[in-house]
Amino acid sequence: VPDTMDQALSNFRQVTASGRDVYWVGSPIAPTSSASEQREIRERLLKERRYAPVFLDAKRERLFYEGFCKRVLWPLFHSSPPTTEDTIARAQPPAAPGRYVDEGDVEGEAQLWAAYQGANQAFADAVRDVAQDGDLIWIQDYHFMLLPQMLRGFSTNAKLGFFLHVPFPSSELYRTLPFREEILRGLLAADLLGFQTYDYARHFLSSCEMVLGIETSPDHIEHEGHLTRVCVCPVGIEPDVVRARSLAAPTLGAIRRLEGQLQGRALFLGVDTLDPTKGLVHKLLAFEELFAAHPELADELVFVQVVLGAGGPATDDAANETPQGAVVAKPFNQRTDSARSGARQLRLDHEAAFQSKALRSRAVFSTLERQLHAMVSRINSQYATLDFEGPVQYFGADARAPPTEATLAALFSLADVLVITPIRDGMNVVPFEYLVAREAHKKLGAVLLSEFAGCARSLGGAVLVNPWDTRRFSTLLYRLFR
Repeated sequence: VPDTMDQALSNFRQVTASGRDVYWVGSPIAPTSSASEQREIRERLLKERRYAPVFLDAKRERLFYEGFCKRVLWPLFHSSPPTTEDTIARAQPPAAPGRYVDEGDVEGEAQLWAAYQGANQAFADAVRDVAQDGDLIWIQDYHFMLLPQMLRGFSTNAKLGFFLHVPFPSSELYRTLPFREEILRGLLAADLLGFQTYDYARHFLSSCEMVLGIETSPDHIEHEGHLTRVCVCPVGIEPDVVRARSLAAPTLGAIRRLEGQLQGRALFLGVDTLDPTKGLVHKLLAFEELFAAHPELADELVFVQVVLGAGGPATDDAANETPQGAVVAKPFNQRTDSARSGARQLRLDHEAAFQSKALRSRAVFSTLERQLHAMVSRINSQYATLDFEGPVQYFGADARAPPTEATLAALFSLADVLVITPIRDGMNVVPFEYLVAREAHKKLGAVLLSEFAGCARSLGGAVLVNPWDTRRFSTLLYRLFR
């Protein structure tokens, strides 16, 4: 999957091979039902792999992850302040006179926050069971921003590092968070805080000044007798791994197959997770305007958008919609009244790999997924014929078997232009993988990149665009094609 997984696995191997005595603390994916089963799994994992599992009951995990993390923190940290609807949904209405309200059925703001605290405490307890005073402890991402302070409480000599993979919002936005002081104090207990970009680090420092009223320096904060260093250390990729994958036999076979299907058309490619912050709607609007202004391009280029899994909060409000199934690129309302001949449709092989657990478990499309399908159908319906399904090919996260690793590597190698246009993103390493894949085949690459992506400053040769400016976006697509 195009992400930081290659680097994570490489880091895992390096740490394991370093001779250090390493323990890994995390939450198992598979649910367990009994305390004895949990105890057996914990003992086995600790003994065989030095994994320390943290078991959360289904309700706490839902309120913690889908609740506070994804409904409160994720939108805010991606510069999306709470709406009026969000505020109402999180509020706990007073009970009517004479009416009993079971607190266990309430999922208001206080309950979400309590679940976040409880989950962080559960992880702190698990770390305490395996850690010794003076150990080096690394904490990953916004799910555990209270953990440094909790760990500091029982291990004053521990070396605590924390890395934030997502953006940190501006102080103006961060101050809307009801639990803003607690989270900042939780983070400041760490010895080292890592951010993806200088802007995110600056936003954090500014929030500490505005919310806690403390003085900061560009690279550290001294608070209550503790020094916290702040650094910018963005994630990256493993170029050798990407290069080897691009030249592997399965990839070369997929390249030959796709080249035959493209029949000389230019290939524009997008690879994202299913998330409102990825700017998928903005991207399709720009392509719709491109084809409306230059309809001849429908025969000259194909835009393939691959969506892998879910990133942010799910919005499953389509209970009566069509259940998910195998994804094909055929539009829902295909028109067949025009007459383009000799055109073939690009198809991807959907072999059983990298299945999305989160979306497989749901029987309905999310609101965003339905919007994307409708937009693709609307665009393609203008250009479809009996043997041509349209210039936009969408392979969604609702697929039972998304494109394989070899197919994705082949798409990276073949794409003339990569289009990555999030409205907010922590870093996004997809452009790096694309450029390495193109270089492996001795080809130049072109990247149309949102100026709001964390990697925008790292790719000096990319063409930057404001995804909200549809007309400009469409113009740049046309220029890159020509």
